[in-house]
Amino acid sequence: MPADRLQSFFARFRAIRETRFGSFAPVLLALIAIWIYFGITEPAFLSARNFYFLFMQSAVVGTLAVGITVILLLGDIDLSIAALSGTCAALLAVLIANFGIPSPIACLAAIATGIALSTTQGALVAYVGIPSFVVTLAGLLGFQGLMLKILGIQGAINMRDPLIRGLTTVTLSPLIGWLAAVACVAAFALVVWRKRSLRRRLGMELDPAYEPVVKVAFFAILAFERRPLTRPVVMLPRFSFFGSQLHFLC
Repeated sequence: MPADRLQSFFARFRAIRETRFGSFAPVLLALIAIWIYFGITEPAFLSARNFYFLFMQSAVVGTLAVGITVILLLGDIDLSIAALSGTCAALLAVLIANFGIPSPIACLAAIATGIALSTTQGALVAYVGIPSFVVTLAGLLGFQGLMLKILGIQGAINMRDPLIRGLTTVTLSPLIGWLAAVACVAAFALVVWRKRSLRRRLGMELDPAYEPVVKVAFFAILAFERRPLTRPVVMLPRFSFFGSQLHFLC
């Protein structure tokens, strides 16, 4: 009997591993283990203040990762994404600090520049047929030099524009933070439910019932851990290339 139970357990474990949730479960368990370890060794790790700084510091990397994920799913790669982001940030700083251009216009100009440069690289890959590794490697080197050229000999620009500073220093009220967290969780749960309902109507195979529950619960943990932070997730990048640093000090 114990052998049958053990065999049944491993059979269920293999069945879970074959689902999409099974590929995500190891990451979730590893994250929980990290939280538990650092929460025990350093009680301040699980505090709202620490999560605030963790989320703010990872805002840039997380935003870039969302874009690079699409490229990786297509079987390509982009080595220039960080250098391109730094170039656009340098352009934004120079337009505001040196040329006195209003910050909303400077932000739009920096975004448009990033779109134009990345579209050019994409066109070289999609239409000319140059491998993405070659194009983005050249872009990496070129954008690093362009960023240094834009910054000039200073190498650092202090941003004192109220709008730019406000994006990283203005906090929201606790009520708005709670409402935003609840709205995000509700929207995510609605998306998960609609997707599952669509698969059921089309007669497609459904994932285990606990999978959407775990997804929503995990997203809720992130949302409500974020709620005390009550600060917009907008960070200007901080890059260092060849000893020259671009700092947006707020």
